[in-house]
Amino acid sequence: MKIHGIAEYTSALSALEVLFLMKAAQVRDGIDIALQPEDLAGAERTLATVHEVYENPVYRQHLATRGNRQYITFGPSDTGKQGGKAMHKLNMAIANQHKLIAARYGIEVVVHVIMGGEHARCNGVIAETLQEFGALEGPETRFMLAGCAEMRAHLLSRNQSVNFLSQLYRMHAEPLPQPSEAVIAGRIQRWGEVVRRYQATFFEHPALPSLLRDLARFDVVRATAKGTRPPSRIFNIKVFESRPDAIRAIPWTRALLAGGLHSELIGVGQFAQEPATQLSKAFNEDESFHTYVKGMAYAIARTDLKCAWLTLTGSIPEKAHIQALAQALKTEAVGTAEQLLASLHLEVIEGKRFVYKATTGTEPADPWKIKEGSLLNLWPSLKAEVYRKEKNLRIYRLFLIYAKSNPAFIQSSSLNDFYSGFLAAVSTDAGLVDPTSAHHFTW
Repeated sequence: MKIHGIAEYTSALSALEVLFLMKAAQVRDGIDIALQPEDLAGAERTLATVHEVYENPVYRQHLATRGNRQYITFGPSDTGKQGGKAMHKLNMAIANQHKLIAARYGIEVVVHVIMGGEHARCNGVIAETLQEFGALEGPETRFMLAGCAEMRAHLLSRNQSVNFLSQLYRMHAEPLPQPSEAVIAGRIQRWGEVVRRYQATFFEHPALPSLLRDLARFDVVRATAKGTRPPSRIFNIKVFESRPDAIRAIPWTRALLAGGLHSELIGVGQFAQEPATQLSKAFNEDESFHTYVKGMAYAIARTDLKCAWLTLTGSIPEKAHIQALAQALKTEAVGTAEQLLASLHLEVIEGKRFVYKATTGTEPADPWKIKEGSLLNLWPSLKAEVYRKEKNLRIYRLFLIYAKSNPAFIQSSSLNDFYSGFLAAVSTDAGLVDPTSAHHFTW
């Protein structure tokens, strides 16, 4: 059994700290150290300072005993919480950039990707994810299906197990060419900007605690939690809505999903202003960008803003009122939950505009009038899946909206039975495989 000592990278000392602990335990030469950048800041520090690790004689001696291989772990569930889908895409580009840096020192990087159907990870298709991480370039490929729930989703039904194994076969049988250094650098810049938009618009916004208290259904998550983790790992703190940074990623995403919001799409508005011809060209020629557009189309189609507004305020505001609330937020030091939801509503509209432009090559006349399902016209089986899932979830959403305004309507102990399958069904599908559509890419 191969063992990793994970160094959550904050500086060049992170790896040396783990090395010291391994030395103290007299297992230094028997364990690999895996670097794990947790968020945008950690990822940027990794690229900026990892050369200090590779030039450290003590660490280089350790690597020499391990075959000059450096493991890097990507895909902890906090990835999606702290940066949405874009943070996952950024990690892919960083993995490829790290390999280029390590190669200059004669070090082989082995990318270890944590996969799973859990919504918090924003992984996407297994084959596409591992290929984009460059995990197939070396002689060793490592990935992990994280969590019992995720493994059940992949392996314990006939269709899922066939799909899972076929993806593993396809990614080895049809490897994609790796992007050039210039393309990698461009992706790092692109996804970094989207992540910063996610954080400024949502994750680090001072109005977020108010939105979580009034919209996020932590009561449902608490009542339906069936995991093996202790409560301290599930929520971390007693009044968890007031400390967004301390909430574990899985209850974070599940609580927002129950309120109708797919937070992984936040940041997508970064692309909305770009020319339609430029977006369409990238969509048709860059597979990485193509999969992002498809993922955003699906996430937007699964987002239920009506549910979010009804849960938060009990009514659905008009377009002009939403725009006024979002504009007022720009002048507020903190802002209100309604103002922040209005701002996120506009982000979804910008996402519609972006997907429309990328898939059609034209500017929409009025992005507010774009029907969410039409964004999936290129992927008919995904469109059918959205219709089927959302139709089945409608009664659950109505029930949740009423229970929010009238808490005495149902006892918390009853939520467990009623919502045992809801959170899995509302989660964005990790597969996103549409066998009815084929796409050819040039590089």
